[in-house]
Amino acid sequence: MYTEILNKNYLLLILISYLIGSIPSAILISKIMHLEDPRTFGSKNPGATNMLRTGNKIAAIATLIGDISKGYIGLKIVQLYCYNPSTEIICFSAIAILLGHIYPIFTKFIGGKGVATFFGILMNIEPTLAFISFATWLTTIKVFKYSSLSSIIVSLLTPIYYVIFDKILWKAEKPFLILIITICTILLYRHQNNIARLLQNKENKIK
Repeated sequence: MYTEILNKNYLLLILISYLIGSIPSAILISKIMHLEDPRTFGSKNPGATNMLRTGNKIAAIATLIGDISKGYIGLKIVQLYCYNPSTEIICFSAIAILLGHIYPIFTKFIGGKGVATFFGILMNIEPTLAFISFATWLTTIKVFKYSSLSSIIVSLLTPIYYVIFDKILWKAEKPFLILIITICTILLYRHQNNIARLLQNKENKIK
């Protein structure tokens, strides 16, 4: 497994995955639509929720689609290049895409939280799981009006969904379970400040 990953071609592929993840969707859309840089207002997070604070729903939706697309297209490139890549190559590339989004080289390693990109990754690994997790995210936002709480709930539930519905909706694979748990742990870490504000009842709701 590790010999395959250390192959120069695969290392290059993982680097490309990171660079794709580093594309700053929110910042590019802000420039195209002549909006304020999302790093200068609200939560200062270059993501769809903070873009919504501009009052421009189209910009927020475009950012969401852009961030999801990075996860989906990034892994699709890996699949097309390798034709039949091992689960390990897919997993390492997925982590590279996520880390690219969170720590993008193009914006001095200051990026988003990674939830939307995670949905794109899931669309490649298990589309039905991606749909269930995205539906959970949308539903909890609508009910509780907290984007961060929705992301936290999705991070906690997605690994559980993957295990519970094994052999019912899909066939779970151990490498992908480890990947999902790893990504969800990273997402929870990225939301640690939000968790603190939620506990203190100081987190801002989506209007």
